[in-house]
Amino acid sequence: MHPEGVVSSSRMRRIFWIIIRKILFLFDAEAAHLFTIGVIQRTPSPVIRILSASGESKSSIKIAGVEFGNRLGLAAGFDKNAELIQRLPEFGFGFAEAGTVTLRPQQGNPLPRLFRDPATESLFNSMGFNNHGCEAFENHLKSFMRARKMGLVPKNFRVGANIGKGRSTSNEEASFEYGSLAGRLARYCDYLVVNISSPNTPDLRNLQSAQEVSQIVSAVVVAMEAATTRPVFLKLAPEIDGEGLTSILNAAQQAGVSGFILTNTLGGSREGQSGGWSGGRLREHSLKSLVHARSRTDLPIVSSGGIMNVQDARERLEAGANLIQIYSGWVYQGPDFVSRILAGLESD
Repeated sequence: MHPEGVVSSSRMRRIFWIIIRKILFLFDAEAAHLFTIGVIQRTPSPVIRILSASGESKSSIKIAGVEFGNRLGLAAGFDKNAELIQRLPEFGFGFAEAGTVTLRPQQGNPLPRLFRDPATESLFNSMGFNNHGCEAFENHLKSFMRARKMGLVPKNFRVGANIGKGRSTSNEEASFEYGSLAGRLARYCDYLVVNISSPNTPDLRNLQSAQEVSQIVSAVVVAMEAATTRPVFLKLAPEIDGEGLTSILNAAQQAGVSGFILTNTLGGSREGQSGGWSGGRLREHSLKSLVHARSRTDLPIVSSGGIMNVQDARERLEAGANLIQIYSGWVYQGPDFVSRILAGLESD
């Protein structure tokens, strides 16, 4: 295509997204999110590829023994029930993390629980692990694996299962529940993520100690031995730093973890409601965690949180991230954000 045509197509996509975003942002954030999921499920593949300007990436990479389509993935929280995973490669993602899923279905915290802060390009959520439960999640993963085996999904597009403790499960029972989830889901995903860092489940972050981490990771690793071995990543909160972070990294590594996801949302409040911030407000905190962790471990690190442009993505890779994830940036920047990030990275 003539360069002028490329510029024109890019400009048209941006204008289209500006209009659509204005409409979507008139509505409650969670309602708009659910509407968007429905639209993605029903939109023909050629239309998605045009709107996202996605193409075939030639930058696959092997991390923790798994080949990923490219370095850029969708973070957990967007596709809580693994409903979209067959469509996400069409946007250009190299991998996606579905969940967080709990053993049993749960409604999560009361509405409203998802808010936008356009001034900082941030999202605030107090969702509380709302999901349809492990059985529905497992069935969606099975469908995805069948589709990939049939060649309907790129063979190196990878799916991670982000697992969490149910609200009614005590911390004393947490390792059993994480192990149960791992045992059920391991054979139907490409990697597992142990989420003990959401600020929206009471006492969950109390599991972020060396002793608790060791027990939970060990339970997950043992549970998988009866099914199949998959890489296990541990997702941590941005508030953990210094020697506290070092201690957890060491304990997790000794327990058999394959790598880390840094970070989850930044705990805080909005108009008296507690929850977590993602997007722009999380940028510096997530980067700081990455820099500290990379100086303490050689295991793979997935950097997540506050990646809002190509420069942010490049900075994370230069700081030692092996893979990167986006969520809020996609919400604010639109469907072609993935292709713009990848183009910027591949031009380096």
